[in-house]
Formats: sequence, C-alpha cells, structure tokens
Amino acid sequence: MGFVRDISEVFSFSARKERRKQHDIRMKALDRAAMVMSAAWEAADNDRFRGEKWLTSDLSTNSNLEIELITLWDRSEDLVRNDSYASSAVHGRVDNVIGSGMSFHSRVKPWGDVVSENDARKINDRREQVFQLWARKDKFRQKQRLFERSKAIFGEGLGVWSDIPITDGRPIPLTWQVVNPRRLETPPSMEGDPRVRLGIQFVNDELREIEGYWIRDTEKNDSKQQGETYRFFPSNRVQHSFESIVPGQIRAVPWLTPVMGKIKDIKDYSETKLIAEQAGACTTTWIKTADPYGRAVGASTGTDSSGSRVQETSPGEVHYIGEDDDVQFNDPNRPGNTYAPYIEHHLMGLAAGIRHSYALLTKDFRKASFANGRLEMADARKTFECWQRADIDDAFYEVAERATEEMVMLGKIPEIEPRMYRAFPETYNAHQFKPPRWRMAVNPKQENEADVVDVDNLFSSRTDKCDERESEFDEVLTAREREEIQIAESEARINKHRESLGLSPLGNLAGDNKKNPANHESNITQQQLEEVEV
Repeated sequence: MGFVRDISEVFSFSARKERRKQHDIRMKALDRAAMVMSAAWEAADNDRFRGEKWLTSDLSTNSNLEIELITLWDRSEDLVRNDSYASSAVHGRVDNVIGSGMSFHSRVKPWGDVVSENDARKINDRREQVFQLWARKDKFRQKQRLFERSKAIFGEGLGVWSDIPITDGRPIPLTWQVVNPRRLETPPSMEGDPRVRLGIQFVNDELREIEGYWIRDTEKNDSKQQGETYRFFPSNRVQHSFESIVPGQIRAVPWLTPVMGKIKDIKDYSETKLIAEQAGACTTTWIKTADPYGRAVGASTGTDSSGSRVQETSPGEVHYIGEDDDVQFNDPNRPGNTYAPYIEHHLMGLAAGIRHSYALLTKDFRKASFANGRLEMADARKTFECWQRADIDDAFYEVAERATEEMVMLGKIPEIEPRMYRAFPETYNAHQFKPPRWRMAVNPKQENEADVVDVDNLFSSRTDKCDERESEFDEVLTAREREEIQIAESEARINKHRESLGLSPLGNLAGDNKKNPANHESNITQQQLEEVEV
C-alpha cells in the first residue's frame, strides 16, 4: 500500500502543484541570496524588514513641490507659532544672520581718468549718507530681518522693488517690499502654459531663463481682502532667494522640513507626559464596603446644594462601590526617567537636521565645555556666513544697485554724471554689506592676539579685521587722530593751570600718568593742595 501511495502522489495533480510551489520558493531564495551577495550598497537593499516599507516618490522635485508645498508651508508656520523649539530655531537664525541689520558701505575706488581719489572719497561719503537716510525711511533693516525670517519659515525669500511718490522725506522714490511666498503662484488662466510653473514664467519651456514672476495681489483665504487678480513682475524687479537641493529646482523646500517629524514627536511626547501628570493629580479612589451609603454619610465633610453628603478630596474624588473594605487608587502610566534623555536625543537630531547649533537652539549652555563651545560656535558661524552671503548676493546687492542708479539720475551724487554711470556701472556700484559682528568669543584676548599675528605676518589686513568687527578702517584712524588731538589739548590746558599754581607739569595723559598716576603728586605740598581745593 505504501508503494502504491507513493506512486499516486507522484502522478497526482495536487502533489505536482505542491512540488512546483516548493521549487519556486527555493529558486526565489537562491535569487535573493545572489542579489544580496552582489549588492553594492546596503542602502539599496529591498528586504521585508526595511525595503518594503521604504516608500519613495518617482516624481521630480518640482512635481513633488506642486503637490505638497502648501502642506509643508502650513505645517512649518504652525510649528513656528506653537512650538518653542521651532520658534527658537527661526528667531535664532534671523538674529545671527541679520541681527539689527546689515550696514551699507560704499566702496568706489579711484580708477584712471574716470574717478579721481578725491572724487572717490566724496562719492563714498555722499552715497552712504543718502543710502542711510533712505534705509531709515524705508525701514530697510527691519525688512532684512523679515526677508531672512521668510527664508527660515518658507525656505525662500521674495522681495520686489518699486518706485513710489516721495511724500515722507526719502531722498529717492525707491521702496523694497518683502512678499509672502504664498502669493507667488500660477494664475488659473495660465495653468496650461508649459512656460509657467509654480508662479514663475520662463522664456521657453526648457525652464532655464526666468522671464518674470506672477504674484497674487492678495493672500488666499483672507477674511477682508478677497480677489484672484495677479500681477506680472519682470525678473529684474524681483529678488527670489533660496537654496536648491537638486539642480533644476525652481521653488524652495521649507527649512524645517527634514525635522518636522522630530519636532512633532517631541511635542506629542511632552503633551502625553503632561496629560499623565494631570490625570495623576486628579486621582480617583474606590472603597469597597458592605454599607457604602452609610460609610459615605459617615465620611462626609459637608453637603451639596441638594443636601447630599460630600467627602472632599481635591482635585480627585472618592467612590464607595462594594463589599468589604478595600481601597484602590487610579495611577496612570507616565514616562519614567527616560523622558529627559529622549527629549535631548531628539533635539540633537533636530539641530543636526537644520544645520543649527544645539546650544543656540535650546539656549542650554550648561554642558558646553571650552573646547566644545569653540567647535560649536565655529560650525554655527560657518553656516550663518553662508546664509548671509546668499542674502547679499540674491537680494541686497540688487536693492543697493537700484538705489545708486536713482541717486545718480536725481542728482543726489553730483560727482557722478548719468552718462558716466551708464558707461561704467560696475565702477560706481562697488559696495559692501557688513553683517553683524560675531561677538560670541570664548576667549577675546587670544582671538585679538591671533588677529595681531595675522596682520603682522601679512595673512590679513587691518581693513579686513575692521570689517570683521563691523567698523571702518578710515573711521578708526580718524577717531584715533581726533582722540590724540583732544588728549594733547587737554594736557596743555591742565599743565597751564598747574603752572599758574606753581605745580610741576604732568606727563603724557595717555601714557606715563595712566601707568603710574601717583608720579605727578610727589612734589605737591600741603599748601599747594589747599590752593587747588580753593
């Protein structure tokens, strides 16, 4: 019978089907083993533990932005409004990149027969004076901060310059407005135009050269200003600044995008602990007893409005529910001693994900040692300098260039003729925006000594060091010269007065007497002191 059964299993349909199934399983296993052995990158593995759950998009970056950009904006704004760490990151970035505002300095240099040395000095002085007046009237420094804050929240800054009637005392009609990136969108009537994408119109459908920008007149979903009208601005009037992730990207990804999940996890976990603590404070107690009503009456501490007995246990309550005396307390689960390490771990990942300093993000400097502090600040400074350079090159330079052009055309700089400006615009537009001075020096003495070594060994110039300290080398020399004159005049007046009193003259006020202020008092008699007092 066994032999017959074996023969029947060989020729039966179900047995053949099962054998094919087992064969396919073995072949797939062999193929899988071969693929794993030949894989060059473990990150490209596609096993059932990680690969099958690692879902990616096959769309291009711009296509993904068209679908998800509004959602990313909404979540980024919500986190900045309602989460302390997201708000700290944004405000810390603005404070360190812009500070109180980047200062403008004209840098026109003598050049052949076009600009003499005397004219260059006059042009620089006059240009800085007019620009400073315009910047104060147009609130240019505050707009710099707003521009950088827009980049921190939306990932991109959008500015538009225009001319307005001069009514507030500004020297030129220029005004620079920072626009909400949400207003940069494609008009519905142009959705089918292949040259227009995400509000940006290109010269052709290759999406390389920008022709202009379509900006909505009002923000969407505004309760007061409603309408769907759009205005086209040529590219030379718009300053659009953002950091591309991949080549060909035309709109920005919000700065907080890589860490939004971590920020939300921290927020949710902290809220869970808070709820558990609140529930623990409102403890409910059950007491089992044979006569729950009598026990409640006996334990009551008063009556309510209906005359019922009440037993106080604020902020919780007591229930008498059963047979025999058995007290039970409600104790909700809450995080143990892993709460602080969990939050700290996520914050370190948050700081790394947005290229920010952990100490500046959390405002916790308790664990920063001398060496770690210097490394952390050096890394943060490098990041901030990259963001500063992007703002200057993408936006502030164009604003200064337009301001200079209007100064020349309106005769605010008499030393520059309009025809000469048109012929040599690069010469007359030379300028510099100085970011705020980096004042977080761990050891100022050592850093100042290092600057002296750099200058003495021709590794740097005094002008560069003054620029790093947000000052002007010429102004420093002028100020020192003025101080020396004032000291000499003051010394002459004092010595003249001392001579009239019969006292010996003082030494150098800035030198000997400062080092040893008692030297000039050695020959003063008691009578002379009394005369001085009189």
